[in-house]
Amino acid sequence: MRLRLEALRALRGVLAALEEALETKFSATWLAARATNLDFKTKRRTEMARRDAAAKELEFIDDDVKAIDKEIERLTAAIAEHDAKTGRKSLQQTADVAGQAAHRASADFKARMENIRRLEPLRDVRGRFRGLRSCA
Repeated sequence: MRLRLEALRALRGVLAALEEALETKFSATWLAARATNLDFKTKRRTEMARRDAAAKELEFIDDDVKAIDKEIERLTAAIAEHDAKTGRKSLQQTADVAGQAAHRASADFKARMENIRRLEPLRDVRGRFRGLRSCA
């Protein structure tokens, strides 16, 4: 019986040492998990702050785009109103017609000049005929 009691006491010592080893391992694992969790939470907070900052910047840019769109609409309306008051469209059409007429006149003038250039040899022939008349 004494041997059993001694064996149980020895077993109790082994179990206590095992419990202490497991407790140490559990503590180390728990501390590593806690550090990882704290690191994750820090990264999460940082990324959430970046996301919030980007959302605010996007909102700011959206407001600017809306203001620019309103300004474009206002200017477009003002231009249309100005054009209507000044008759700009009809003036533009008149200018276009005048430009086309000038282009046609220029082309006609160039064609006439080319015809005159082609007739120059006849002038030389005419001079020869005059010379013949005075001889006769």
